[in-house]
Amino acid sequence: MSPTPEAKRVYLVRHAESEQNVATRKLENGDLGALITVCRLGMDAQLSQAGQEQLEAAGKSMRSSGFADKHGVQLVVHSPLQRARDTAIALFGGHPTLPPLLELPFMYERTPVEYLMPSLFDARINRICTWLAARPESVLVLVGHGQLWKRATHGPHLDNVGIMECTFNGSSLTAVKQHPNPAQT
Repeated sequence: MSPTPEAKRVYLVRHAESEQNVATRKLENGDLGALITVCRLGMDAQLSQAGQEQLEAAGKSMRSSGFADKHGVQLVVHSPLQRARDTAIALFGGHPTLPPLLELPFMYERTPVEYLMPSLFDARINRICTWLAARPESVLVLVGHGQLWKRATHGPHLDNVGIMECTFNGSSLTAVKQHPNPAQT
């Protein structure tokens, strides 16, 4: 499905595995001691060792496939949180022919308050959509967070380094297809 002339194509990328992902998984499996780790890490957890390995594999895959050129990517935007920034740099940074990277300060993961008040999360997603509508680029990559992309598209939760192709019609993101995870190819 191709975007209409006025629509934009947007690739949503979830960051590589973070230490918070590891701790949350332990907590979900009944390890109550992991709650201390989750609290200690806060919102801006660094990548785990597995996350660094994911980025090494994904970076090679993205460069060898020429993802940015093949899809006509004009701009890569990332969350201010280090796991998303590191993912954006590993996948799209450091080469003069790749699109520029831009940090968007309000494109971060769902906060504890937003779990209690989803309308605040929706308002922030609307702010991202307003920002996106004002951009001149027609093909963008947004590197961010699983809960953010799930809520924004009303779609599936992406795996770490997962890529979802979407169309943006000026007000909302619609998932079109999930691309093969470059960390697993």
